[in-house]
Amino acid sequence: MTLHLPYEVIYHMLRETQRDTSGFIDDDPHRLHRDRRTLAFCSLVCLAWRLPAQALLFEGLTVSLGSTLDGFLVFLRSTPHAANAIRSLRLQPGTMPYDDGDEDTVDAEIHGVQLWEHVQQTSSERLLSPALLMDIVGTLHGLTHLHVEHSVFLGWPGGHSLPTRPKSLQSLNLFGNAYMPLVQPGSQPFDILSFFKLGQLTVAGNHDAYGSQQHVPPVAVLAILDNRPPVVSDLRFYGHDCFLECNLRHGGCDVDRLTLYVSDIAPDVLDVRSLLEHYGRNATHIHLDIDYSVEREFPEEDVGWQTCSLAACTQLQLLWLSWEIDELRPDQNHAEVYDAIVGSAPRTLSELKISLSSPHRVTKEEFEPVASCLAPRFVQALARFPEIREVVLTVTRAFDYDDCKEMIHGMLPRAVVESPVFRMATKPSGHPIRNIDNL
Repeated sequence: MTLHLPYEVIYHMLRETQRDTSGFIDDDPHRLHRDRRTLAFCSLVCLAWRLPAQALLFEGLTVSLGSTLDGFLVFLRSTPHAANAIRSLRLQPGTMPYDDGDEDTVDAEIHGVQLWEHVQQTSSERLLSPALLMDIVGTLHGLTHLHVEHSVFLGWPGGHSLPTRPKSLQSLNLFGNAYMPLVQPGSQPFDILSFFKLGQLTVAGNHDAYGSQQHVPPVAVLAILDNRPPVVSDLRFYGHDCFLECNLRHGGCDVDRLTLYVSDIAPDVLDVRSLLEHYGRNATHIHLDIDYSVEREFPEEDVGWQTCSLAACTQLQLLWLSWEIDELRPDQNHAEVYDAIVGSAPRTLSELKISLSSPHRVTKEEFEPVASCLAPRFVQALARFPEIREVVLTVTRAFDYDDCKEMIHGMLPRAVVESPVFRMATKPSGHPIRNIDNL
């Protein structure tokens, strides 16, 4: 008697053989370590195994830019079973732009045809048409994750219709891309965020050819208009970004959760002010990763963290501050930063998290001034926010957790220590934002 297993049973059997054993849990197939060779052989075993194995093979694809992208779209349209299996798509240059002499930016003095020729000559393997991108995305009905890195986004080509409705994705990651919307004759700038409805948006190091959107000539920006701003449930920002700047200048979007990381670059702090003002209006969760070196690099400029305000974040429920403390002696500036940020939060705040990390081992003596700075402010937080349900201090393994806990408890009133509202926790070492937990 021949046993015929349903497609779903075979699919999950094969999927179990490809399960990630690293312990990292993620819905993005690119995170899983697929044995593609084994899956290819499985697809040849019999007809019953072919489609389930091919579905796993195509779940997560990495495609090089250039002439192959047009061929990829033709392949998708001619092979619907493969297109329907793709859940995660990564687009990147055939060769990554790290070689000496390969410039990510173009001199703003070069214009028109000269700029277009320059782009064609120096970045031919990185060019990406947004219309072609959206044609590909529109063909992938099961797509949930899109990652585009180190590409040159051209303008929207004249005569090509915009998408009629936003594409829903679980995540969109844009890393290290260049935005050159006016270099190709007849093309127009576009607001890429209006093309999507996103669960999570992560942007890092995307820049435009002019250095700032403020220098882009006043040309109409194309966007999908359905009388509602773009929706992003979770926005993660790692420094100045031209796509966010373009979106802000043309209406912004609705954001529920904000994660903002800023290093020692003064303009990035200015960006954070703008993001908090515009994207923070509807945000219920905000995570700020703080680097104090900006004050040391630009001591005469009004760019410090203490200039950031949460006054516009009227819906805020959870505030999470991550600090990598290099100089373990909080000066008056540290206190001013904390007071400015927490002091400007709405009184309806219900959760406050403070995460401390350090690049080196922290002794008990080194932690004492940190504890002296934070302990009285935890007491103030409990008094300031009548609806507060939880105040959490988290330290990485660079700190001795038991010593830290004993010291903090010794500086707090007994009523606070015994309160169910305040607690301490520990987490793995490393950059706080790299080990981000679910808020």
